[in-house]
Amino acid sequence: MDYMEAETAAYQPIEGYDIGPQFLCHLTEYGCVIGFLVEQIANARFAGPQDLDICQKILTRLHDSGIKHNDVNRLSFLIRNSKARLIDFDTACKCDDSNPLAEELRSLQEALESSSNRVGGDGPYSD
Repeated sequence: MDYMEAETAAYQPIEGYDIGPQFLCHLTEYGCVIGFLVEQIANARFAGPQDLDICQKILTRLHDSGIKHNDVNRLSFLIRNSKARLIDFDTACKCDDSNPLAEELRSLQEALESSSNRVGGDGPYSD
């Protein structure tokens, strides 16, 4: 449940900035949140090394909104029409320190070059 809360909380500060898919709604059952819906990014593919520039731009926009993704990997970026979108915000966190943000940006090239399907970051979104 912490990861779902973190994922949905990360959508609030990026809403309207075209960083990730549009958050649509929470799914509830008997008054409890059990999931959420986001916009489908149709005809998209996962990022690769050739997408470094557009992935750097979108990750920088995320950082400019004060959020560290915490799980930068090629599967965290959807590419469509030469445009990147970030997904998988379940380990994202608020971050006002430029050092971890810069380190995450520096790690991007290696992450895009990796053929690993490993996902999962450092911790939930927190205040």
